[in-house]
Amino acid sequence: MILLVLACTTALDSAAPEGPFFDGAPSITALSWGCAVEDSEWRFVLTTEHWTGGGRLYIADDLTVIEEHRIRSVGAQPDGSTDTLELELDIVADWRDASAGSSTRWRCDDLDQLTFLAIVYTPDGDRRADCRVWGVDPLLWDGTDDVEGCQTVLEDTTDTGTTR
Repeated sequence: MILLVLACTTALDSAAPEGPFFDGAPSITALSWGCAVEDSEWRFVLTTEHWTGGGRLYIADDLTVIEEHRIRSVGAQPDGSTDTLELELDIVADWRDASAGSSTRWRCDDLDQLTFLAIVYTPDGDRRADCRVWGVDPLLWDGTDDVEGCQTVLEDTTDTGTTR
């Protein structure tokens, strides 16, 4: 009788779906961004293949003024196949009131001076998995001590004033 129960249990376990859990490092499959003047807000949305450990967004006009913001997961699929990360930044009137992860000094009309770097991390959050760079100077981050550069330049860098 015990052998019959064990045989049934083994058969049920072997029929469990395998799923793509942590099948590979996350990679960015889509990145949309924009600045809405009427809402005084920047918005960034990243979609990845596989789960992430979150991400970071860097915004700079040169290497003397760099903002760093954490991008949080808002839509990880239960099977580990994709993740969606989102960041909304309010534009503050006084640059001294800017706060990492929630607000920025940069206005929509500053776009022609800015360079952006978006990074996603492995699910454990320890290693950089993928990145995209865009803006005025995609080579801005290369050779800096604080931020590692990125070789993958985002092709479409035009902002229509609305989040795309």
